[in-house]
Amino acid sequence: MFHLQKCVDGLCESAWCGTIEVMDPSAPNFLTCPGVPELPLHVLSPSAGNLAPQRKRHRAVWIVGIGALFVLISVAVSPLVYGASIARPAATHLQATMDEVQERIKVQDFAGAEAQIALAKKDLQEIRRGVESIGPWRSVWMVRPYIAAFEEAELGGQQTLAGAEELLAAAQMIRDALAAGSQALTAPGVSPTKSFNMLSREEKRFLLAKLNDALPRMRLAREKLSIALATVRRIRTQDLYAPLQKTIQNAVVQFEDMYRGLDEGIRLAEVFLPMAGYPEAKSYLFLLQNSEEMRATGGFIGNVGYVHLDAGEMQDLSVQDVYSIDLPISGVWPDEPPAPLKRWLELKKWFLRDSNWSPDFPTSAQRIMDVYYRERAMASATTTAIDGVIALNPDFFRDLLRLSGPVEAEGKIFTADNFFDLMEWEVEVEFLKTGKPRAERKELIGKVGEALVQKLMSQPASEWPKMLDAVTAAFDRKDVLVYANDPEILRMLDDRGWSGRMLATLDDYLWVVDSNMAAWKTDGVMEKQIFYSVDTTAPGGPLATVRLRYRNPILKPDWRYTRYRDYVRVYVPRGSELLSASGMMDNDIERSRGNVLPGTVDVSEENGKTVFGAFWAIEPKETRELIFTYRLPIMIVNPQASSYRLLVQRQPGNHAQLTVDHLFGKKLMTAVPAESAEEYGDHRYRTTFKIEKNTIVETTF
Repeated sequence: MFHLQKCVDGLCESAWCGTIEVMDPSAPNFLTCPGVPELPLHVLSPSAGNLAPQRKRHRAVWIVGIGALFVLISVAVSPLVYGASIARPAATHLQATMDEVQERIKVQDFAGAEAQIALAKKDLQEIRRGVESIGPWRSVWMVRPYIAAFEEAELGGQQTLAGAEELLAAAQMIRDALAAGSQALTAPGVSPTKSFNMLSREEKRFLLAKLNDALPRMRLAREKLSIALATVRRIRTQDLYAPLQKTIQNAVVQFEDMYRGLDEGIRLAEVFLPMAGYPEAKSYLFLLQNSEEMRATGGFIGNVGYVHLDAGEMQDLSVQDVYSIDLPISGVWPDEPPAPLKRWLELKKWFLRDSNWSPDFPTSAQRIMDVYYRERAMASATTTAIDGVIALNPDFFRDLLRLSGPVEAEGKIFTADNFFDLMEWEVEVEFLKTGKPRAERKELIGKVGEALVQKLMSQPASEWPKMLDAVTAAFDRKDVLVYANDPEILRMLDDRGWSGRMLATLDDYLWVVDSNMAAWKTDGVMEKQIFYSVDTTAPGGPLATVRLRYRNPILKPDWRYTRYRDYVRVYVPRGSELLSASGMMDNDIERSRGNVLPGTVDVSEENGKTVFGAFWAIEPKETRELIFTYRLPIMIVNPQASSYRLLVQRQPGNHAQLTVDHLFGKKLMTAVPAESAEEYGDHRYRTTFKIEKNTIVETTF
């Protein structure tokens, strides 16, 4: 056995390389490296006495080295281990805490949610302490991704929890405000089981006073919630630690629902409190419009009513046939009707029943009040001051009957399903069989209305939210329109889109308005399609086409339905230039002796819009088209713009389907309402929807 030296490129280094048996002790030491003196034989000799101590010294050196290395490694990794031991449990606890926050919010335990957020803040502090304890390991590439998760949770978490605290503070404010309003329900004599009719006049006033007092706090809470939501929406949730991401996204959805509910409640209270006669009593003229005989604001005015409201209490409720107001002065009435009414409806004078000619309800309402006052004065009938006008369409009564259940009048049962058909039959046909005078034939409508009001006012307080929801939906659909003389009330109605006003816009605009030119109810069965196309690539500027396709599905005329006679007005952006039109008629084929004679287009301006008007008629089982092609002002659809907007207004009572087909010179990025998936990715925007309310169509490029 002997110690060899390994020779590499003429350099030697010691190594234990095994055992070699030396045959001749006197032979040269041939295994030594060149240039290195040969070891004395007594060193290589197996009998040498210093070999064991040398081995022990080498082993000791290795042990000391390994131990030192272990100590160094332990010292180096200890910050990583220590920091992770703090951050990891804190992150796990944070996840559980945020889950609990979410559960507390669901049940509106906002105080409990705030307590959990306080715990979450402590978790974030622990995560930060752990990350800071890791020290230089944060820069090591293998460790960095894991550290980043903790840092992400801590940095994003501080902002997120701050936003969540704002949301909860706003929510608590909302709860306090609503509690203040709901205190009215706990007043003496008021309870969720009592109806509005069961309350005394003083109790009704107290109830409305409490709601009125709560409004400022509710408005403040709404603004606080709006600011908090805006803050939270700015957080890039996709970059957040997963538990925070989930909680904040769910919380935003819940608080957005809360905001919508609060905003709806405030809007209703702001409008309904003064309208209901609090703090000052109000009187209204109300119109019952028949949408089966379409007129500009929603239908023919068949009945006119009067009601006085004092703190929600109805007084002097009355309804009468509009003819009972018009006929007494028919021989002396001076007002001349608009040209289309004179020609195609063959009116000689312009009475109250036809006064809703303008689709802008404030304009029509002002004329209606003026005509009502003058007609009543000319007939020497007494009148009282009117604070506004309310127009009601049949769909509104159907909704109320669904809430109230059946009502009875003159031995007839009226339900949501049979209300309109049964009423039409009774006032148009059945009254002849009973011998009832024509002037009294519509008294049944007033009796049904009174029975319906009494039944609704007898609903327990627990059902009031459902009634408010139904009324709100009717306002949004334009089945209820309101005009008020009070400028502040009118402003609130305008802000909420409940006044039926023709809307101003700098964008593209479309409003198709039908006016039935016959005393028949054919609008009730007509199938109406509107196609609106715009080509922004057309030479000379954006080219627009409105194509109306109406179908009359009845097989033969009867007491209710016959040919459809319509004067249609298409409202478009001011300055639009009519290029061509087709489908308009001089009159229906009966009055034209079996011929279809072409008509003309009336071009005018009204309320800042250009108007194309034309007459056409559609026979039973017939489909016709009426087409207007016009050039839009260049500022409406600017080819250089990055977006396009179209405001479509709904004619109250009309149920038309709209197809939008727009060709742009660039690829669409977004569109609302959305196209079907197969239409994505090109320069064209196409979609179809039913016009149930005013709608904004918007695309970006």
